[in-house]
Amino acid sequence: PTRWFYVRLTGVVSGQAQVFGPQSKTAKGTDAPNPTTRVFILQDDAFPANIPQERREGEHADLWFFLYFMKDRIKARGSKFWKAMAGFCYEPFHFVAVTPLVQSYILDFASDPDMGGSESVTQPT
Repeated sequence: PTRWFYVRLTGVVSGQAQVFGPQSKTAKGTDAPNPTTRVFILQDDAFPANIPQERREGEHADLWFFLYFMKDRIKARGSKFWKAMAGFCYEPFHFVAVTPLVQSYILDFASDPDMGGSESVTQPT
């Protein structure tokens, strides 16, 4: 999408030029002290991540859109993206790997008499 806004010209940064242009009105209706110009911002890249036309319309376009979207998000967020991914992976890893291992070690310890546990299981009467 194209965006535009007005810019007040205040001076020449480098080179031999003069500031000249139409005057704009201030909120009070008087002429502004400096000339103004309209600036257009053009965006001519294809979202996401400037995906090529052949990937947008070719076979497996949905996969390419996903991969280019991920590329765009990684570029935009930088290290925050990877930190968020690590945070999302912590809970599944904890419940799938850590909890069963801890329970196994506790049961092994409790049932091994050499480590202070007991092999005998008493039935409630």
